Amino acid sequence: MGQSVQRPYLFFGMLSGGIAVLAALLAWWFADRSIFTSALIGVNIAALGSMGLDKSFARSEAPRIPEVVLYVLALLGGSPGILAGIHIFKHKTRKAAFQCTLLVVFASQVALLRMLEYAAG
Repeated sequence: MGQSVQRPYLFFGMLSGGIAVLAALLAWWFADRSIFTSALIGVNIAALGSMGLDKSFARSEAPRIPEVVLYVLALLGGSPGILAGIHIFKHKTRKAAFQCTLLVVFASQVALLRMLEYAAG
């Protein structure tokens, strides 16, 4: 991982994106879900996996997943996966700013979905 250590955003972003796309395709193909639902499933699986991987890296003092990658996953719809990862892996529990930001993102996404649901009728 020599070159990718210098650019962890690119490496971990591509890794998370690949996992999200693969999980979305599997959900779409095997679970017969809409493409939107499949994409959300994929992003949340990637987000949860990224939290677990980062916790493992934190224990072994390996290069860590940058928080910006986790924030991007949350903004793309993976905030439930990130929040679940906080509780499942007991990871980033001391980072109040990280958790607060994620709660704001999650609440905004829930509000947006509620508004879209209300507008649809």
